[in-house]
Amino acid sequence: MERGPIDGVSSIVPEIDLQMAKKLQRSFVSIELENKTIGGYKAGFTNPLSQKKWGLSSPVSGVLFSEGKKRAPVRVDLESFQKLMLEIEIGFQIKREILQKVGSIEDLIPYIDSVLPVIELPDLQFTSLKSLTAVDLVATNIASSMWVVGKSSPVSTGQALGGLVVSLSINGETIDSGNSSNAMGDPLKALLWLVNDRIASGWPIKAGQTLITGTLGRINAAKVGCYVGDYGSLGKIELEVYDSSVNVTPCLVQP
Repeated sequence: MERGPIDGVSSIVPEIDLQMAKKLQRSFVSIELENKTIGGYKAGFTNPLSQKKWGLSSPVSGVLFSEGKKRAPVRVDLESFQKLMLEIEIGFQIKREILQKVGSIEDLIPYIDSVLPVIELPDLQFTSLKSLTAVDLVATNIASSMWVVGKSSPVSTGQALGGLVVSLSINGETIDSGNSSNAMGDPLKALLWLVNDRIASGWPIKAGQTLITGTLGRINAAKVGCYVGDYGSLGKIELEVYDSSVNVTPCLVQP
């Protein structure tokens, strides 16, 4: 991957299954952790429709590295990535360490410091996306790269986040939208799943980490332009994608 785009592992080892891909993911993350630190975790395919499309029966999870965390507003150079994508998501910052499985959302609330809007920017470093499978994504840590966070808001017991309407626009034109219920009916349900999945896999969750709960809309190919993620009551995220090889007038977003 450091040398350039790679072939999906499923095209090299056709018999690979999801469990084998998860073992590859753990090895991949271990190598990355020689030079990086864990900033949180991500859930993928939390929308049942996306699970069906990709041939999955449940969500999957991966690691977010601290080095990829950015606070909005931010400028992102397209030249620094291979196939950059944008996803609108809901994230949660953790208040205190979680070492054991959590039984319910009510039990989970005391561990949550805040909820925040997130635009995740996965980098699909594959030679071709046509034959890409869920196994290929899992093996490479679900293309984890950069994630941009907005302002945080408190979370209270009984708060429902499943009816939040979110959208993503570029240069004033809406290109993606979704409802927070797309994340397993409620981002808090997706968060509970992610916490317990990570704990079951032997990854303790530490104070200060951010957990994101899956895209609420589509996976959008990044283009040069001025993006705004609108999360309703949770606020907005301003993000500019630019190309350093081209001299263009920047947006108002400053680095």
